[in-house]
Amino acid sequence: MKLILALVGILSLVLAGCSDDDIGKLAGEIKPNDCPPSAQIGDRCGGGTVFENNYLGTGIILISFEADTPSNPPGAMYKTTNDSSAPAGDFNDGRNNTGTFNAAHPASYTCQSHVKEGFSDWYLPSVNEMLNLQNVINVLLFVPPGIDPGGEYHTSTEDIPAQSWAVDLTGGPTSNSKTWPLPVHCIRRAG
Repeated sequence: MKLILALVGILSLVLAGCSDDDIGKLAGEIKPNDCPPSAQIGDRCGGGTVFENNYLGTGIILISFEADTPSNPPGAMYKTTNDSSAPAGDFNDGRNNTGTFNAAHPASYTCQSHVKEGFSDWYLPSVNEMLNLQNVINVLLFVPPGIDPGGEYHTSTEDIPAQSWAVDLTGGPTSNSKTWPLPVHCIRRAG
């Protein structure tokens, strides 16, 4: 019965002209189905586009955020900061790094504040997650919507306290000053 009432409420919001993001924020716990285990690279599900369907052999699906939002408009550049409660050194899971950042961390907050089709678990990817995206672009020749295949993007992985890793999608990882402005590309996990 709760589900029926919630669906009626969402339908009312749609008819009132609310966006998917507004509905997702208001609906909170009600999400559409996430990506199925059989999702393939390029499939549209889970609020974005699948760019990996078996990350590190774990069965985890990585989903690329595919749209610019008011908090992340095209061409926006963000600085990272030295504000972290612990070293953000996880090379494989950006979620672990994101948890160490100060809430005001501009690059990370941009991803954490996204809500797309009811999904609010977006995060700034680790260096290896971005390298995986680079591999999909350069080897499989698939470019997820919303990504510049020639761009350089922040990751959530620190190199040394004053520097973090970025990934140049045409060249590979680079260690940059955290105050160097670069775009961000948010991802989430399913599976």
